[in-house]
Amino acid sequence: MKKLAMLLCTILVLTGLMGLQCGGDVTEDIEQIRDLLLNSYFTGDGSDRVTNDSTADVEASMALLFPMPDSGHQKWGRVITSFGRYVDISEDDVVGDSAFAVITNYFQGTIYVRDIENDTVWEHPIDDSTYRRIVLSRGKGKLFRGWKIEKITPVKIWTNNPTTAVEIASVKITSTSGEDFEITSTVDWYGPDDIPRFTPEDTVTVEVTLATDVEAWAYLHHGRHFRLKFRHRREVFNRDEQDHKKFTGIWVTADDYLLNRDITVRHAAIDIILAETLDGDSAAEYSSYAIAFPYVVAKEGLELPDDGGEDNQ
Repeated sequence: MKKLAMLLCTILVLTGLMGLQCGGDVTEDIEQIRDLLLNSYFTGDGSDRVTNDSTADVEASMALLFPMPDSGHQKWGRVITSFGRYVDISEDDVVGDSAFAVITNYFQGTIYVRDIENDTVWEHPIDDSTYRRIVLSRGKGKLFRGWKIEKITPVKIWTNNPTTAVEIASVKITSTSGEDFEITSTVDWYGPDDIPRFTPEDTVTVEVTLATDVEAWAYLHHGRHFRLKFRHRREVFNRDEQDHKKFTGIWVTADDYLLNRDITVRHAAIDIILAETLDGDSAAEYSSYAIAFPYVVAKEGLELPDDGGEDNQ
């Protein structure tokens, strides 16, 4: 009987230790996944700040100098003063060699709009959120215990509880090299091989259709690096004269190409701002909606290094 009791105790102790070990393994996996998502080409810190026109050393009064004035329209700039980024993943989200995570952001600040006609600057508070989902798998990679990104959704960026909301129905991208890419929902999944891949000499055409029947302005942000903090480019879209819900914009990928690098990942965003925000006065409401996504600029035949490495550019 004593031997049986000792055997049962031993089994219970070993079972407890195994449980602790498994819990420890999951905890470490979660930490590695968080590190990967914060350093990845596709989900790094710069991937969801792409609509932020400010930098740490640019004061609010200087925001209107960056980027350069938009041709034929008001000059404006966002300055984000509060930014909270969270990777949401729990033990229940890690099952064997698969995992699921969500990245959310909440940021506040001010948009400064120069009223050229009245020679004044209007200020409107910003209160925006972002959301993205990620599916991961574990293989034989050397980094992050082998975890890698399998699929991502585009980043959805929206103003919280506006009186008049704006929203995007679709984004269609074509390039002179033959690349085609379309987003019709922010809940659709895209693998690393699905994201747009352009050559350094590409000219990219972007067609945007709004889901909301309100007057708005559309902007293209591109060239944002997932880690480096240099400023991205912002360009105004042309609005269709016959249909105010449709916009077209063009960018040249050579503007996004890093010197001495044959392949790089950048991030773009289609940024919709309520027309009242940019054309109104001090009583105007700030309301915006954006979809952000990664893209590759590379010479033919090149592949990206392991995702998340410190030397990745």
